[in-house]
Amino acid sequence: MDGLAEPFRDLSGGIEWALPTERQRFNKRLGNTQEALQAYYDLLAPRMSAVMDYLGQFDSRDALAVETLNLYYMALAWMEVSNSVERFHEPDESGVFAAERYHVKGPEDLIVGYRST
Repeated sequence: MDGLAEPFRDLSGGIEWALPTERQRFNKRLGNTQEALQAYYDLLAPRMSAVMDYLGQFDSRDALAVETLNLYYMALAWMEVSNSVERFHEPDESGVFAAERYHVKGPEDLIVGYRST
């Protein structure tokens, strides 16, 4: 897997979270321990403002370099994980529908001819 944009190479310990689809990020969150989610959250939390500033300089229609896409996917994963860390205090939210009952939809489900990378 390619790395991260130069200013964020120190976050490479979380590169396995650079997943291109919502379904993959959802499944990764559910498949991890709360400790692993907390570690990922803690890795990115101090840098999220800088990450968002960096990503904000690109137009959403631009073809992004793989290193920038990885950072974008990691930011999306951090948003997914943040609910587990800040609100649920567990990988899944207990007391509601079981996660396996959800079918997470992403662009791969909605756009004819979409191919994830």
